[in-house]
Amino acid sequence: GHELEVLRGARGLLARHKPVVVFEIARYVMEERGIAFSDYVSLLAPLGYALFDAKSGVGIDLANHTERIPARATIDIAAVAGPATLP
Repeated sequence: GHELEVLRGARGLLARHKPVVVFEIARYVMEERGIAFSDYVSLLAPLGYALFDAKSGVGIDLANHTERIPARATIDIAAVAGPATLP
């Protein structure tokens, strides 16, 4: 449930080194903590990151996140900088 805080704390590292980052996300946890998916996008997009379902490789964005992120389960998100494809 603290993934967003960790990513915020790593902002400088993410901006400098552009590593692929995999983190777990769950809509029910975001709702409990008052976090919106747009908070992740607002943090990562300006650093050049695109978000993907780590298992399927499908891009996840503001338009499709409610379809891609299950309501009562978790998925792993891969944040990838640079070309918008999952390696």
